[in-house]
Amino acid sequence: MKDTEFRVLCVDDEAALRGLLEKGFREHGFSIETAGSAAEALGLLDAGVFDAMVTDIMLPGMNGVELCQKVRPEKNSMFIVAITGYATKYEFSDCIRAGFDAYFTKPLDMKRLCETVREGIQRKMDIDKVGG
Repeated sequence: MKDTEFRVLCVDDEAALRGLLEKGFREHGFSIETAGSAAEALGLLDAGVFDAMVTDIMLPGMNGVELCQKVRPEKNSMFIVAITGYATKYEFSDCIRAGFDAYFTKPLDMKRLCETVREGIQRKMDIDKVGG
């Protein structure tokens, strides 16, 4: 599967960061959609199939941890990444317990984020192929 076939959903309430994520993922060959809230993300997840979701932890209403906990049981093969500017508020272990596959702090290293997402998607696809 080519990277351009990898679909990523980015969730952040800051329009500027959504724009940067969209631009960065497109430049690295991904198909990307964005959402400004967990509710909007849930609607997009219901309407389409995504290989990965990158979500901010601090969202208004339902936060990123709650979003992950809600979608993880139904989307086990989706690679889910937490991003936060508040590393001390949500520790990595809390995110792993919630079902996240990876954790990044802001400011983001877009190249590293895209590499992690690409590798994570491929790893999840390999596990699915062998029935794990």
